[in-house]
Amino acid sequence: MTDGSPDADRRRFLDERRVICERRMDTLHAPTYDERWGAYVNEAHGRCVQALIARLAPGSVVLDAACGTGKYWEMLLSAGLGIVGVDQSSRMLELASRKHPEVPVSHGSLQDLVARADLGSAMDALLCIDAMENVGPEDWPGVVKGFAAVLRPGAPAYVTVELPEDDIVMDEDAVTAPLVAGEVLEGGAYHFYPSADQAREWLTERASTSGTSWKATGTSTSCSDAAELRSGSTAISEGPATPGAARARRGRRHLVARRTPPGAGRCRVT
Repeated sequence: MTDGSPDADRRRFLDERRVICERRMDTLHAPTYDERWGAYVNEAHGRCVQALIARLAPGSVVLDAACGTGKYWEMLLSAGLGIVGVDQSSRMLELASRKHPEVPVSHGSLQDLVARADLGSAMDALLCIDAMENVGPEDWPGVVKGFAAVLRPGAPAYVTVELPEDDIVMDEDAVTAPLVAGEVLEGGAYHFYPSADQAREWLTERASTSGTSWKATGTSTSCSDAAELRSGSTAISEGPATPGAARARRGRRHLVARRTPPGAGRCRVT
């Protein structure tokens, strides 16, 4: 039972939205996901995933966090890579396993990664595509720590952060919801859109509390440029709207992150 404080109200709200999101994924999106979006790979996403693949030796294992139905698994498997899939939607995982039964999957949210001892420092790379918009601001730092916790030192990651539309129409219950800046309730769904500066801060500062550094090196206009990274760096590219996606008119910021070993020094955004 909560104490009625603003912090307790926020925690209850975010926990409720996580439950709603999981239910929507299971019942609303999973039944038609592959038919509507599964065959389409956004050009920028495709380039960034290929850039990540190019950094990995055959046999490397990639954690696909919020993997959905395994949209990018064919690309990874054809490159000789192993995959571990994690998603909060049991139905999505069932569909992914039906297509690729050889890929181990487990049920869990992005917020759960930090406590996954079975994955700790074991992954050679990480993908998290079109999912961070479902994570509230209070949970962002913990999710970033989870990314760092599952990756080997120096392992690359591709994480996307979504941009909002200009013409969002908020749901009626948004009036009484304890929303903060960047949060949206629209069409029954919750989304959070941090600014580029806030995303950089969380990636570079908060992850360091886990003994891991993420370094941001600036903004790029294309994913291919952003993928040309020094060891231990992160670059941000701002892409065009993503046709064929659930929010077809919305652009994405693409964060290409790379974990650095403990003791590499404090991160700095340039």
